[in-house]
This record gives sequence, C-alpha cells and structure tokens, in this order.
Amino acid sequence: MCIRDRLTQSTCGQALMDMLNIDANLKHVAACGDTLNLDERIQLKLALLKLQQGMDFDELLFWGRIRGTSGDYYIAIGLNYKGQYEFPKKKFYWTTSANYEFKPLEEPKNLHKEKVEELETAFTGKPDTFIHKEEQAPPVENAPPVEDNKDKEQKEVKKEDLDDTVEIVKKEPPTSFMELDRLAYVICAIENDTHVVPEGSFKLLPIHEIRRNESFKGLDKRDIKSLDKYYHFRNVQLQEKKILIETNAVSYTHLRAHETSLHLVCRLLLEKKK
Repeated sequence: MCIRDRLTQSTCGQALMDMLNIDANLKHVAACGDTLNLDERIQLKLALLKLQQGMDFDELLFWGRIRGTSGDYYIAIGLNYKGQYEFPKKKFYWTTSANYEFKPLEEPKNLHKEKVEELETAFTGKPDTFIHKEEQAPPVENAPPVEDNKDKEQKEVKKEDLDDTVEIVKKEPPTSFMELDRLAYVICAIENDTHVVPEGSFKLLPIHEIRRNESFKGLDKRDIKSLDKYYHFRNVQLQEKKILIETNAVSYTHLRAHETSLHLVCRLLLEKKK
C-alpha cells in the first residue's frame, strides 16, 4: 500500500508533504488508516533535512511510502522550478526503514518494462534482491587448444584494414533485474498517472517558468469532485500537442484534465496569437 495514492486525493494546494510540515499534512490521510508512526516521522524529518543540505532544491517533498514484506520504502522528490522552461525538473530519492539515508533513484530502464508489468508479488523491502539474475554462460567442454601468439597475430584483423562501410555492432550485454529497478519503474508510473494538482494552484510566469500560486487557498467545495478542476503535474505527452506547442501559430496557457477511461489525461488549452 502506498501513502502516495491517498495523498493524490487531497484537495489542498500542496498534495505532497512538505518536509517541514509532515505532521500537519498527515491529517489528510490519517482517516484512511494509512499513516506514519512517531518514529517514522522523526527519522524522515532528519533524513529530509540532511538531504536538503546536500542538494539545491526549490522544493523538497515527502512523496510517500511503499510497503514491503520485510521493510518499507520511503520516497522523496526534489523539484527545481528556476531555469526550467515551462515545467519543473523532478528528481526522486529513496530510503528504507533500515537506515533512513536517502539515495538518488535511477531512471527506470525500458528493457525492464515487460518484467515489471508481469510481476504481481509484493515488494520485499530489500533493494538488492534479484528478481531475475542473468547467469554467465557455462565453460565450453572440449575446448580447442589455445593458439600461440604467432597464430593469433596472423588471424588478427587490424582496424585500419577494415572497410569504412563496415559497422561493428556491439550487442548490449544482458542485465539482471533487481527490486530497486522495479521500484524505480513503479514510482515513475504512479507519478505519471496520479500526480494531479488543483486548478489555480500553479501559475506560468512571463519567463515561461512554473511557480506555486501564493494566493491559492484551495478549491471551492462545489468543485472538489469535479475532474475538470484538476491538472496532471507532468509534461505534455501527446505528440499532436507537442507539435502544436512548437509551432508559431499557437501558444498554450495551461494544462487541463478531462475524462477518459482513466478519467485524467492531459490536454492543452490553446489560444491564437494576436
């Protein structure tokens, strides 16, 4: 179970937990029965403060917890708004209940996509656990006798003798699949599909940088359940929308969410340039 799923349903302007306001923000998920105990809160505050001192973030937020059978994962996200054209840069960090020391989470690898989607088992909480380990090829029996150096030199092909049109194809070595690889993929998938923000909680500056809207006080009670009042907090993904943004004929004002089979997906509101 992930606290993150509960947080995305919050109606406050800052759905994720600010590193200094974890206690106050927990009230939004405590009623669901999935929260953090006193020891977790203290350890996470110290760990987040330590992470903030070593990094340069505009915001550092507690993203959530992913439970495991032997231990839990705690995830933080750093956001940089300044100098980022039209959307902030995100960076994830992870730790476990074993040490509470946040480490950078590597970007998910596409070659692990099929393996992750096939898994239905729970996380263990042990990042170094091998889910799939590539075995080395066994030694070949009755191998031919080893050639001496003179024979090797005769059979060796020098680089300069090769035709320029010949391409040397390097086969990508097989990689093992660990639980940490799965964690990276799952976190990015959850972030991509569920991180939404209320309408009006962010603003686009004239310099094309995103900032939080200081005047935003929350949605009206009548709009809380309206999907049209929430936006995905991510870059535009539809190719046709990307093309429209890159043309000179239009400029976008903001991202908006509307209903699909997943109920929330990005679209652009466009306006013609005068």
